[in-house]
Amino acid sequence: MEHKFLPRKNIGINFKENENGQALLEYAIVFPLFLFLLLFIIDCAWIGFQQLTFDYVYREASWGFELNSGYVNSQYPMVDRYSSGYIKDRILEQSPILKSKNLKVINAYNEYWTETESVILPNAFGSTYSKVTRRRYVRVNADIIYKLDTLTFVGDLFFGSNKTISKYICKTRLINSNDN
Repeated sequence: MEHKFLPRKNIGINFKENENGQALLEYAIVFPLFLFLLLFIIDCAWIGFQQLTFDYVYREASWGFELNSGYVNSQYPMVDRYSSGYIKDRILEQSPILKSKNLKVINAYNEYWTETESVILPNAFGSTYSKVTRRRYVRVNADIIYKLDTLTFVGDLFFGSNKTISKYICKTRLINSNDN
C-alpha cells in the first residue's frame, strides 16, 4: 500500500499579513511609561520651584524685618523675643505659592548691642582730633522649616511625603550710627 502524502497547508500565523491590533499593543505598553515619566518630570519641576521660591523668600524676609526703634539709642545689650508669627507672615506675603500650614518658624529672637570706637582723624590744620563713634547692631535669629508638597503619587513614590527644607536666619545689621 502506497501512501500518498498530500502537501500540507501552512497552518501557522503569517505575521506579515495580519497586523491587526499592533498599534494598540504598542500604545498599551508605551503610554503608561510615558505618563509615569511625565508625572515624574512635573513633580521634579514643582519641588525645584518650591525650593527656589523658599530660598528667595527666606533671603528677602531675613532682611526685611522692621526693628523696634525704641532700643536703638540704648547702650546696653539686650535680647528681644521676636514674634515667630511676624516672620511667618513676612515670608508668606513674599510668596503666594508657599502654604501656611507647611511653614514653621521657631526660636525667633533679636540680639541688640552697641559698639563704641574711638577714631583719630586729621583736620585741615595738620593736627589730629579724636572722635567717638557709637554703632547699634541687631542680629535677627530664627529657624525656618518648610514641608514640600508633591503634586502626584509619582512624587510621593520618589521623594516621599515628608521632604522638608530648613533654614536658619542669622543676619547682623547696622541700625544706627552716632558720631560724638
